[in-house]
Amino acid sequence: MTFHIYLVAGHTYELNIENMKKIPSLILNNFVYMKQFYDPIRQVYCISRNRAFFEILVFYINHGILSRPIDIPLDLYIEELDYYFVEHNFLSKLKEAYDIPQISDTTEIRYLPRSSIKKILWRSMEYNETLFGPLYRFIFGLICICSIFLFMYEIIVTRNENFLEFIEKYRGYFQNIIHPVNVTVHVIDYRPDITRLAFSIEIIFIFLWTIELFLRIFSAPSLYLCIKSFFFW
Repeated sequence: MTFHIYLVAGHTYELNIENMKKIPSLILNNFVYMKQFYDPIRQVYCISRNRAFFEILVFYINHGILSRPIDIPLDLYIEELDYYFVEHNFLSKLKEAYDIPQISDTTEIRYLPRSSIKKILWRSMEYNETLFGPLYRFIFGLICICSIFLFMYEIIVTRNENFLEFIEKYRGYFQNIIHPVNVTVHVIDYRPDITRLAFSIEIIFIFLWTIELFLRIFSAPSLYLCIKSFFFW
């Protein structure tokens, strides 16, 4: 048999063995690795990879031209390249020849506290993980939206009413320089009205934000991470 048959996402492809051997870094030439995908009954290699990229690979093996259609995302394209070409030097030259961006692998490093309780709290608040993560995001996200609208209402409506009240209560007139100046000023009481519903809601929001602040300080692995999380709160 001078060719191998590959089944990818329900489509079959025939590849010439001699053409594949011209590319030593191709993982399809590793028969020990490809043995796990071989179906002896149908005599095909069943590969669970992206079909669109495999068609590009077939064209490259047969004609020596590598291309990337617009409908294939760049990250998927590079991921498939890294899978099919195992030799790093050949892959780097291939990306350089076809002007493919070099995307380095990045691994996120997460610092967690040692205590199990603190670990659950920190993962829930900082990384939106565990069972309480989505619940925490929903509750405090709703509180944040409500508090923003409430504060905007206080600034636009209530402060405007106080300003109009100040204009109405400020009475006086100025005569010319020779005559004395008569000014009447009524002092306005700016102390908050604790009987208002908005004031009670503001106190509740402040209390909840204080609880979250203390929970972050309590569960943070270090003071640096605690301060850093405040900037992305």
